[in-house]
Amino acid sequence: MSIFFPVVATRRVLARTPGLVAALAALLVGPGGVAGQESLPTLSISSPSVTEGAADSTATLTFQVTLSAASSRSVSVAYGDARTGTATVTRDYAAFSTAILRFAAGDTVKSFDVTVKGDSLHEPSETVVATLSSPTNATIAAGTGTGTITDDDAAPTATLILSPSTVREGVLWATVRAQLDGRSAAATTITVSAAAGANADSTDFELSSNRTLTIAAEETASRGNVRITALDNGVDEPNKQVTVSGTVSNSIGGFSNPADATLTIQDDEATPKVKLVLSRSTIDESGANNSATVTATMSPPSVQSTTITVAVAAGAGADSTDFTASANKTLTIAAGDTASTGV
Repeated sequence: MSIFFPVVATRRVLARTPGLVAALAALLVGPGGVAGQESLPTLSISSPSVTEGAADSTATLTFQVTLSAASSRSVSVAYGDARTGTATVTRDYAAFSTAILRFAAGDTVKSFDVTVKGDSLHEPSETVVATLSSPTNATIAAGTGTGTITDDDAAPTATLILSPSTVREGVLWATVRAQLDGRSAAATTITVSAAAGANADSTDFELSSNRTLTIAAEETASRGNVRITALDNGVDEPNKQVTVSGTVSNSIGGFSNPADATLTIQDDEATPKVKLVLSRSTIDESGANNSATVTATMSPPSVQSTTITVAVAAGAGADSTDFTASANKTLTIAAGDTASTGV
């Protein structure tokens, strides 16, 4: 609105009426401080987030641009992809070119959408960075918005695989591998360890010097060669078990260690044979040489203690009155030994 009225004043009048000067200035100078202009509103862009979604699905990441106050004039501003986010264009989100947002007089909010592509990859949350530029009838207060694509894929499950799961003592070994039931964006390492299980001790097996399996980013099968060798101890014993464990490391996190695997080591010794040994095979009915001692030997040795109960019976031309047996009739071969104690 314009106001016109005649003003006739001399320097003397104006000097004596300073209020009149201020009133005239208020009418001629706008609220922005420039004659005939209003102050410019400011533009700000939001930093939204959206959940990624499943493979072959899409989601929408909506950036909102706001004016600090409604304007009596139209406002426009350019927006575009800064390409400085961690998300990969065309793979994680659809490319978007620089475009113009236009605010009609009185509008304060506009928005634009970015299409996000879902996947089944275990990965960190990623970002898309949008920027504002080239405003008209406004200035930019916050010109960078960081949109977050929140990953919703759980960490894959790791499994240890023994090939084979049963080996014989000696120079035979089992190979340890690992696999994931899904893909991860970061490399995964599994450190393998082995511990004696049922009937076993640390002398029954040997773990290779390399104990690390690596699953490359976005792969599911391990690389590397971890071996467990079954050692021969020359002793008859039950089959033994070795517990194989793994510790997972992945920079993204969220992983659990795999379930233990069990390696069985089969004993390769023949069943031990026991032999009775007489100190004399012929004795006299009287005199110094009228007795014989019975002992036992065993080959191969056994991991368990063995007892032999000795019995004596009349043979050809003899009866029970021709001999007597000692009160102790038990021989014992200790575990790992090959000869008996006792008489």
